[in-house]
Amino acid sequence: MLTQTIRTNDLPLQCPCCGEYYLHHDKVEVFSRKSEDQEGIRSVTQESGRTFVDTDMRDNPSRRRDGLKIHFWCESCDKKSFLTFRQHKGSTYLEWANASPGQAVL
Repeated sequence: MLTQTIRTNDLPLQCPCCGEYYLHHDKVEVFSRKSEDQEGIRSVTQESGRTFVDTDMRDNPSRRRDGLKIHFWCESCDKKSFLTFRQHKGSTYLEWANASPGQAVL
């Protein structure tokens, strides 16, 4: 049980493409599976407030378990990226990725 809050000294997330702090999230995808390697549910909420649910698991950061994908765009460089959380063998992994091919991740 978590008994304390872990602080990051209130530092904002940095754009993985240019290193600036002016990120905006505009879509969140939650991928849920009842058990490993089973079909699942994807819940999507967009900046506009539109929310929908389907069974499209193709973009799940985890090939076998649950995942979370937060889509960002940067005010400084105008590039898109996403932050993912994925589960694998009892562990949770965090990763930055670019939405557009050919963009460098710092």
